[in-house]
Amino acid sequence: MVEPSGATEDHSSQQSDSERARLAVTKRVKAAIGNITEYHPILGYHLGVTIRTGARCAYHPDPERQVSWATSATTSTRNEGG
Repeated sequence: MVEPSGATEDHSSQQSDSERARLAVTKRVKAAIGNITEYHPILGYHLGVTIRTGARCAYHPDPERQVSWATSATTSTRNEGG
């Protein structure tokens, strides 16, 4: 059987690429939640117990507890490229 051009990577290499990507996403999500926790401990805790990472990322709030989100516009204190 002839392989299509460019299809020389084996299945294990593709799996390891996806596993590296999955681990990188998990690491970044957990780091972001850690940063949020520093500034807003209650929100950080909530996100830490409701966000799942793995093959898929998902937000799973407790169906027994009502969550009300309130947001407001703020001015960033970061140096935005200048």
